Amino acid sequence: QASEPPASLAKKKTPIGYALAKIQAPHSGPPRSSRCSSLVTIGSDIYNIGGPIDDDDRSSNVSILDCRSKTWRQGPNMLVKRTYTDANVVDGKIYVAGGCRDGFFKDCNSPSDWMEVFDPKTQTWEIVSSHGAKICGCKISKSAGADGKVYVYNGLSYEPRTGRWERLSWDMDYGWVWFSYCVIGDVLYMFNEGVFKWYDCKVGIWRVLKGVKGLPKIPRYIARMADYGGKMVVLWERVVAYKEKVILCAVIALERRNDEEICGKFEWYDTVLTLPNKSCNVG
Repeated sequence: QASEPPASLAKKKTPIGYALAKIQAPHSGPPRSSRCSSLVTIGSDIYNIGGPIDDDDRSSNVSILDCRSKTWRQGPNMLVKRTYTDANVVDGKIYVAGGCRDGFFKDCNSPSDWMEVFDPKTQTWEIVSSHGAKICGCKISKSAGADGKVYVYNGLSYEPRTGRWERLSWDMDYGWVWFSYCVIGDVLYMFNEGVFKWYDCKVGIWRVLKGVKGLPKIPRYIARMADYGGKMVVLWERVVAYKEKVILCAVIALERRNDEEICGKFEWYDTVLTLPNKSCNVG
């Protein structure tokens, strides 16, 4: 549970030394926004999938950022144009669902185009037949790839190995969607009301991440979580002056004790970026 930092941390005056740095990554084509597209990572590559290009509401475009060379390249286009979609990686493949119809409220009820999968090894896309559009709708606001499944809010899970679709329980479906979440080591984590939790897929319940002490107060709606080499990174922002705000970062190490217990150890937190108040948001 997040609490006030220990006195030793609260009184520290010397920054730890970590900072967010801008990456200069020239694009081979026109710059693209990730506002309505999806971002996923495989190895050192970040995939920017779908979303609008110029005045077109939907796109089948796939751009790939190589983090080693800091350069963009074009990937194979999707089979279906999409926007307001969500993508996840399961067993090394990218699954993209929803966003295949123009307009926010229009239905996307065709099982032939709602989900597709990309195999980086063969560099090919394939359609995944599903009736998920009738249940989840066209605009996918939240989804996650964990435990060998794709979990889609409102509310299905898909297991690629068996091709099986299942309805989600209410606790799973609504327990994480409104708050910050991420997948680390094939486990889904979320942050809500100052508490970190993880989803036990074997019994279908959320369990508290034990042992996390010393964190400062973190706002639940504007915090963002991510996998950092098997550790958990939490980013959030704080206004410090009328025209200035800071982005803070905390790192939590994770240890699985047994099937029913995962413990976290708070390692450090610090300000990693100072910027104008009306600039980019973490949330």
